[in-house]
Amino acid sequence: METLLPGDPSWNANSGYYCTNSVAAGIVGSPGNWGAIFDGEILAVYFWAVLHDRPTAWACRRENWSPGLWPRQTWPSQATVSRRLATTEVQRLLRLLESDLLACCPQVWVRVLDGKPLTLGHDSHDPEAAWGPVGKSFSKGYKFHAIYGEGPVPLCWEVTALNQREPEVAIGLLPALPGSGYVLGDKA
Repeated sequence: METLLPGDPSWNANSGYYCTNSVAAGIVGSPGNWGAIFDGEILAVYFWAVLHDRPTAWACRRENWSPGLWPRQTWPSQATVSRRLATTEVQRLLRLLESDLLACCPQVWVRVLDGKPLTLGHDSHDPEAAWGPVGKSFSKGYKFHAIYGEGPVPLCWEVTALNQREPEVAIGLLPALPGSGYVLGDKA
């Protein structure tokens, strides 16, 4: 059987080999209270939170879902979603979805580099976070750097400390770009 990392099997009771090797992912099943929460459901809760720019705890509550979208009577807890998002199986499924979306993207000559600050509270003791410029002030946190084409997902991306500038990070991202062309960016 295939392994992802030494000692990590590509199958478990919650994902199944069919789910981690499938191109399509979805929530399938009859309404009711199932015993196991599947990896596709964990990603559905995560994507619902991302889509609405809310924390995962928000997406774990029934009142924040449109009627008929969730096939169960119960939702996973925020702790379950956080724990399962870090598993090898869910990360692999996430990478498969990302690569499938990238495969649908047309090749373009002009790409755009941009960064988004991901700030933390001032009392955070995260040793990897750093102080850096955010707008006209300074904050502590990280920065999401991405190069976009015309597709729904970035062509390549990296998360760094907030004090890393986009031109410096772009040098490391450029070799990961498919094809050739131009990259536009600011000097931030």
